[in-house]
Amino acid sequence: MDLDSKVAVVTGGASGIGRATALLLAEKGARVVCADMDEARSQSTRRATSARTSGSGITSVPPA
Repeated sequence: MDLDSKVAVVTGGASGIGRATALLLAEKGARVVCADMDEARSQSTRRATSARTSGSGITSVPPA
C-alpha cells in the first residue's frame, strides 16, 4: 500500500493500537497527525517514527 501524498489523523496515537497504526501509516509514506491527551507519549511516537522512516513522519498535537 502506497500512501505517499496522503495525510492521516490518528486519535489516541500515543499508545496501543493508535501508536501502532500511526507508525504503520508513516512507514507506508503517509504524513500522520497524532492527537492524544498524553503529550509526552505522543512525542515519543513522533521520535520513533523519525528513526524508522524517511520523507514521512508524524506531527503530534498537544491537548487543548
